[in-house]
Amino acid sequence: MEEWGSLLSSGKGVRIFLRINPQKIYWLRFILEGYGHLGLVRTRDVHRGEVEILVSRDTYWQVMEIISGLASQLHLKEAP
Repeated sequence: MEEWGSLLSSGKGVRIFLRINPQKIYWLRFILEGYGHLGLVRTRDVHRGEVEILVSRDTYWQVMEIISGLASQLHLKEAP
């Protein structure tokens, strides 16, 4: 976890905030970890399905492409 903290504080990391179907949080985590640990999924509010994904600037667009492809299955909404 310390690696992600230093990545964010150095400006080399990005946070993505999403709201998804709460039952799909674990699945999203499984998918992103299955793609070679592209991002770290943290649950902000399990009941509302709010998650935070920490990614490096190098993998940001790759992660966004994966998320976009899964949007309908995740019942994706942008979180405030």
